[in-house]
Amino acid sequence: MSYLLTNGCSFVWGDELEGYDNDPPSHHHLTFSHLLSKKLDVPLVNLASCGACNYKIFRDTTDHLRKAKELPSHIVILWSAWQRDETPSAHHVGWEDEIEIQRWQCMTQISPSRTQNVNSDWYGAYEMYYAYVNYMELGIIRTIHYMTHMQWLCETLGIKLIQGVFHQRMWKNLLGACKPIRRNPEENWGPWIDYIQDSLGSLKPTSRIGLGSDWPDLYQLSKTKYTIKPFAHPDEDAQVEYADMLYNIFQNEFDK
Repeated sequence: MSYLLTNGCSFVWGDELEGYDNDPPSHHHLTFSHLLSKKLDVPLVNLASCGACNYKIFRDTTDHLRKAKELPSHIVILWSAWQRDETPSAHHVGWEDEIEIQRWQCMTQISPSRTQNVNSDWYGAYEMYYAYVNYMELGIIRTIHYMTHMQWLCETLGIKLIQGVFHQRMWKNLLGACKPIRRNPEENWGPWIDYIQDSLGSLKPTSRIGLGSDWPDLYQLSKTKYTIKPFAHPDEDAQVEYADMLYNIFQNEFDK
């Protein structure tokens, strides 16, 4: 049986689309994932979750492929912000509802703007961590590694893969981290930049959506032609065009 597997963060889950805050949510038919599955005429499995960091996205996708009785025919992954991470933490029953976040396997999603998600005793440690660690470069090299290996895995398994980033700022972050001046002797990021550029060069255009490819990321598409929701998510019309774009890529780019 053929099916479409998608993964990512809130952009793939469909946050802020009409019906997203119903109990249970009733917005899923408006997501690009659902619309794309209909165009491909295959069932959908959407693993996306709000706030997901890229290691969670990689872990959940590879676990699904390892455990699945049948493999998907198509995969779409929109990688999330470079700086997002996760940390193991234990809390009392009901804590997730109190703070209104989701956790998986006792892993809490964090970032420089999400330190409030962890135990309050840890605030100072995470503030110091984000003040002194090059977390952007760490997130970039990890995610580029996930992307190259996801492409290799899907090619090995015979799965059509489209992957890219969810937000235009990620391409700007990467370009800034790789600017030539950073190769100077005072910083000497040369070996890191070489690895990133070599890895990017090994990615097909269909694995670089929003990363210097001919196709825009979902945020840029919505910002340019449609509307961004109050909490920074693409609107319903952007989901429709994005699904059309991905469908055309699947139909036209994989037989070349």
